[in-house]
Amino acid sequence: LSKEEKHKALDAVNLIELKRDGRLKGRSCANGSKQRSYLTEYDSVASPTVSLEGFFTTLLIGAYEGREHISFDVPGAFLQAEMPDDKLVLLRFKGRMAEMLGEVNDEYNKHITYENGKKVLYVKVIRAIYGCIESALQRYKLFTTTLKDMGFTINPYDKCIANKLVNGSQLTIAWHVDDCLASHVDGAVLDDFATNMIKEFGDMIITKGSNHDFLGMKIGFNKDKSITVDMKAQIEQVIKEFEKFDDIDPATVSPAAHHLFTVNSECEKLDEEKSIAFHSITSKLGYIMKRGRPDIETSISFLMKHVSKSDHDDWKKLRRIIGFLKRTIEDVRII
Repeated sequence: LSKEEKHKALDAVNLIELKRDGRLKGRSCANGSKQRSYLTEYDSVASPTVSLEGFFTTLLIGAYEGREHISFDVPGAFLQAEMPDDKLVLLRFKGRMAEMLGEVNDEYNKHITYENGKKVLYVKVIRAIYGCIESALQRYKLFTTTLKDMGFTINPYDKCIANKLVNGSQLTIAWHVDDCLASHVDGAVLDDFATNMIKEFGDMIITKGSNHDFLGMKIGFNKDKSITVDMKAQIEQVIKEFEKFDDIDPATVSPAAHHLFTVNSECEKLDEEKSIAFHSITSKLGYIMKRGRPDIETSISFLMKHVSKSDHDDWKKLRRIIGFLKRTIEDVRII
């Protein structure tokens, strides 16, 4: 490899994640941050995801028409797609990871070299590995091409919703990277669709019935054609994070006091540790408010403007929101 190619090589990053069901999930990905410095103004690597408005609209249509639903995660979503032929992406494994690859496949050992006293292995990336800026777009192209080959039409207003007429009724799929939700009035049609998806993308767990998980939302379809969106698990996580710093008043009756919009420019700023926690908790609540708890939206929208300059007054306002959420944690959004 030339010095320039080695300089552009991406470092391999190994991540271990504790899933909500208690399983440990590990993956190797690329640190693709340096790739952005090589992009020109004409390069496009953006990949769409389903809009919240589009997704909720498909839920409402499905509930109103009495459709059946299935949900599933596409396994190894990015790795299903190939890297563009005109792109050379190199991945660098260092130290113990390089050794482990040599132990798994002896062919790698002859390519292991030393840099600064550490073993290094350079490999060519041929699949859309997590972390590379091209990967999400390559995966999107593969997924939409597959759906089009099945006879689906991509919705012109939301590029992550597709529709197909089957037996005179609409079969709809909405997706966010690897999370997918599909609906049709006939469960047998969904069974056939699931079988085809498994043939295309490999074995996967298909969830049927009235209750589904999608991007942290527990979605329930009710007999009265309403939909519940439950994010209790995420709220509990936020409460635990806040309780590391402060007590909570579970008797709080409102997420906002009359002084919510009052700003005291002389109020003492939070220390670094609390400021980081304030930023983290507020960001998580920003995600929750748009999907499952719109009743805290006014308060969180205000605090989100203060994440870079949070003070003790802001912390008290956040404490009030957390107290309200703890008191109303069983509440769900109904649409």
